[in-house]
Amino acid sequence: MQPMAHQSKLLGVVLALGLAFLALPAAAAPDAQTRQARQLFDKAEIHFSVGEFDQALELYKQAYKIKPLPGFLFNLGQCQRYLGNCEQANFFFRQFITTKPDSPHVPEVKRLMATCAQSEAAKKAAARKAAADKAADKAAADKAAADKAA
Repeated sequence: MQPMAHQSKLLGVVLALGLAFLALPAAAAPDAQTRQARQLFDKAEIHFSVGEFDQALELYKQAYKIKPLPGFLFNLGQCQRYLGNCEQANFFFRQFITTKPDSPHVPEVKRLMATCAQSEAAKKAAARKAAADKAADKAAADKAAADKAA
């Protein structure tokens, strides 16, 4: 999948989950908590849409605390993923799957989790290599200094 098409698909998932929030029973007027969560959600969506993931993350958290809907867990995971925090992203994705195991978005969420896990493994491998290279450079410098002193 091409990056732009992939981004569009993911934004579509975020928006679909957000629309689930809008589908709350309309028979009765929304209570104050629902209205407040909706306002936070709307603000978070704007920040998410322009790549301000830190701000979106905080607003989604506030909305979730007021109205703990599964879609917020997914959105929190997406923010964390875009911020490069795969462990936190996967925490929220697992919560989403646990809370909404019958969601049609579960396969995509699992794919995102696998991608994050691969990314984390690659980061850890790079860090180990950098540490090993640094240790090798230090050993070489120490040996050179010892040879020069002798």
